[in-house]
Amino acid sequence: MKYISIIFTGMSLLIADSCFARGGFHHRQNHQRKRINQGVRTGNLPRDQAKELRGDLRQDRKERQALAADGRLSPEDRKTLRESQNETSRKIEEYKTDDITRAAKRPTMPAQN
Repeated sequence: MKYISIIFTGMSLLIADSCFARGGFHHRQNHQRKRINQGVRTGNLPRDQAKELRGDLRQDRKERQALAADGRLSPEDRKTLRESQNETSRKIEEYKTDDITRAAKRPTMPAQN
């Protein structure tokens, strides 16, 4: 009975671990999508740049599908995906802050009397 209990516990941990591992990529994708949408909503991110960033997210998703075509992601595949997501994340931040910087440098219209 103890043997069955140990096997069941071990299998439960393996299943739970694989579920969390699969959720990492998708969780990060969703978070990045929310950051893009929030940037558009607040006006910090122009729609054309948001469209480009959403295309980057789509490309990341397609890349993951291609790498996982054999049913598994190797450590090298995970590293590739992580680097791609890091690049997308940096781009989101750059575009959002770049727009704020541009807005601050825009000349203001003189007050009309």
